[in-house]
Amino acid sequence: MANEIEIKKKSRKALRTSFTKTANELEALFSVDKLDRESIEVAWELLLSKYDDLKIVDNEIYELLLESATEAELETDVEGRDTYFKRFTGLKVKYNSCIYLVFILLVMENLEREVPVRSLHSRNKICIRMVNLANRDVDIVWINFIGQYVKYGRLSNQSYIDVNTFETHPWIAVDSQRKDRLLLDKQFVYTPRSWRENFQNLHPDVPIESIPEHINLRILVKITVPVYSLRYRTLLEVRSCLKSTGDAESLDLPKEIVDDLKLVMQERSRYPWKN
Repeated sequence: MANEIEIKKKSRKALRTSFTKTANELEALFSVDKLDRESIEVAWELLLSKYDDLKIVDNEIYELLLESATEAELETDVEGRDTYFKRFTGLKVKYNSCIYLVFILLVMENLEREVPVRSLHSRNKICIRMVNLANRDVDIVWINFIGQYVKYGRLSNQSYIDVNTFETHPWIAVDSQRKDRLLLDKQFVYTPRSWRENFQNLHPDVPIESIPEHINLRILVKITVPVYSLRYRTLLEVRSCLKSTGDAESLDLPKEIVDDLKLVMQERSRYPWKN
């Protein structure tokens, strides 16, 4: 029995050393200015695997100790296990915060990339019908020839609007009250395509040659709500109660959450028109 316990403790020591090394590497990835999501994901999965292995050996040792160890020895063993549990839990919290921060930064980066998006010409006319399926009032916005956002109209829930636009004209949809971005045909920025291209996209097995070129039927474009993570959705809910980034700074929240709030508030400021 004693020999079996010693063998398992030796195995646990090696696992703890390996766990600590990976945990330190993950901590280092969290501390840099520019977060590397891929490296963080890899390190986290490795740490998770090592911690699972460690828990198995911990449980095996504890079961063996129950048969012969004193109460003091059991308490010492549990305290050692708790040390690694606390380290793992702390890193788990950091990991979740880090991944969602990277997500928000990516959203903001993608939005910033939209600045040069603009209408190019008005040669090929496209007829579309935008249908609001978002269960809220929606502002329809056209991006003009110099990249400015021009509010085209407002749609109540389940209503639609027929728009005669052109092939290179980008459109976006925004929640009228909250200023959250919505999806147009499953895209944050919708650029109309010809009826022929749209038909081929819906029916990829149909040869393009067999689709008439000069048909210009009205194309259905559905407005829907994107699926956000729980954390990002929570940030949007908090943002709806705030007027400025100064309000975010006044909240008794961790700095990383305040910084996230500021990012989503910057997104809202892109739509200056009044309700």
